[in-house]
Amino acid sequence: MTKAEIEIVKNVENDIRELFSGEFSGHDVLHTLRVVKNARMLNEDGEGNDFIITLSALLHDADDRKLFPESAENNGNARKILEKYCVSKENTDRIIDIINSVSFSSGKIPCSIEGKIVQDADRLDAIGAVGIARCFSFGGNHSRPIYEEGDFSGGGSEDSSIAHFYNKLLKLESLMNTEKGREEAEKRTAFLKNYLEHFKEETDITSLLDLYI
Repeated sequence: MTKAEIEIVKNVENDIRELFSGEFSGHDVLHTLRVVKNARMLNEDGEGNDFIITLSALLHDADDRKLFPESAENNGNARKILEKYCVSKENTDRIIDIINSVSFSSGKIPCSIEGKIVQDADRLDAIGAVGIARCFSFGGNHSRPIYEEGDFSGGGSEDSSIAHFYNKLLKLESLMNTEKGREEAEKRTAFLKNYLEHFKEETDITSLLDLYI
C-alpha cells in the first residue's frame, strides 16, 4: 500500500472503533480487527489488492443488518466513511460489492479474489477457539440457551448455541474459497469437533435414568 492508502486505513480503523464501541455480541471491533488480520494472512502472496482487502475487512460489519438495521439497505455507514476519506468511486464500488457478498446468510460466493479472501477471513473467525467464544457470547446476548437435551441427537430446538455448531459452524470448512483458508479452517474445525466431544461427555445425563430403575 502507498503511504496515502495506509493513512486512509488508519483513519477508517479509528472510525470503526468508534462505531462499534459498546458492542458486545461477538461482532465487536476486535472481531473486525481479527478479520483484517486473517485477510492479510490469506493475501500474503499479494494475489489480491491489499488496500481493497483491508478496507473491505474493516468495513464488512459496518452495516450488518443485526447491528445497524437503519443503514443496512444502502450501506450507509460504510459509504459515509469511505466518502469521508475520499476513497475513489471505483474503489468504493468494489468494497461495497465485497461487503454485500461476505456474510453466510447472503449465500453468495464473491466474484473477485479480494471478496473471496475477505469472506474466508470472516468465516475463520467463526470457528476455532475464538469462534466458540463468539458463539456463546452471541447466544447469551440474544437469550439463547447454551444447549438443549436433544442437540446431540437431532432433537434440539435449533435455537441453542450448541445447535449453531451443527447448523452453521461445522459447515464453514467446506465453504472456504482459498487454499490457505481451507487449510486454516481444517485446523479450527478439528478444534470445534474436539470441543463438542468433551461438551457432549460432560453434559450427558442419561445415566440419571438408572436412579429410577
